[in-house]
Amino acid sequence: MTEISIEQLWNRIELWLKDNASEIKDALPAGATESQISELESQIGISIPTAMKQSYLIHNGSNDRSIFDAGALTRIIHQVAKTA
Repeated sequence: MTEISIEQLWNRIELWLKDNASEIKDALPAGATESQISELESQIGISIPTAMKQSYLIHNGSNDRSIFDAGALTRIIHQVAKTA
């Protein structure tokens, strides 16, 4: 089985959103910075899994928009603020 990268997965998600929910695609924020991710890891005392980091570097959450059946992706910056 061929592995698909996080970037390729996001490309698929974005293409689907473009055709089916463009307002959600347009609302997706830019990625988190390495610094934001490092700050969160320091504050929570664990390393975030690589795939999750890669995802957050592409889009830092989903601006409280539900893009999956499970709901929205929380932004890294909000997590840092909540733990500070």
